[in-house]
Amino acid sequence: MTRTDRRRRTSMTIDHPAAPGSRTPPGTPGSAGMSGGAGLAVFGGIMLLCLGTAQLVEGITALARDQAYMVTGDGMLFELDATAWGWGHLICGLISIAAGVGVLRGLIWARIIAVLFTAAAALVSFLLLANSPFWFSIMICGQLLVIYGLCAHGGELRRHRHA
Repeated sequence: MTRTDRRRRTSMTIDHPAAPGSRTPPGTPGSAGMSGGAGLAVFGGIMLLCLGTAQLVEGITALARDQAYMVTGDGMLFELDATAWGWGHLICGLISIAAGVGVLRGLIWARIIAVLFTAAAALVSFLLLANSPFWFSIMICGQLLVIYGLCAHGGELRRHRHA
């Protein structure tokens, strides 16, 4: 086989990502730029965007119509009115959306906020575990997965952005 034939043959085959001389584009999972675990960090950023959007809508709803949420003081640890509830969700929603965009762009401050928000959500899920054990167990597992992805593989998104 001549050298030209070998070149033609290798250009027509799909190289294994870990193989020397691989032609996998940089930044794709399995290449030198990013590992498959970076998908967990992307998942975390997308989940923050979804959470932030839901909180934003919830906050706007609470501010627009006080009767949308029936907040009573019976048996609650804190007594809140709908306006405070709405502003809290609105602010948390905006921060979550900003952190989600920042995580997807590979910004370190966004990863820190994302981990703190997700850890707080996991704590709240743990406190509510007795209400719905199956659902909140799933929530806690998902939140721990997001925290792991952001801590262990979030830096790959930053390196990929600067590549």
